[in-house]
Amino acid sequence: MSEDDFEFPKLIPIRAQTAPPRPLTEIEEFRRSSDFLLMENTVMMSDHLKQRADEKYDLDSEDGQRACKRFLNQLERLCEVFKANCSTRTYRD
Repeated sequence: MSEDDFEFPKLIPIRAQTAPPRPLTEIEEFRRSSDFLLMENTVMMSDHLKQRADEKYDLDSEDGQRACKRFLNQLERLCEVFKANCSTRTYRD
């Protein structure tokens, strides 16, 4: 049999059926929400903070300041969305 004589086997005209989608769990719903995306972005921004050799954050360089400012703005937005209360600062007295 040559290559020209080869025929593909005839396919059965039955379409594969998939199961209906199951309802999402609470965790899956939360992972699709904008709140989760905000939390995820905040965590990713924390990875961009520049740390010095003495394990403190670098605020002397422009890159360090920019990363810190972005992270703090993101953290502030996260606190607003989740309605986090500010704690008292009486410990400073």
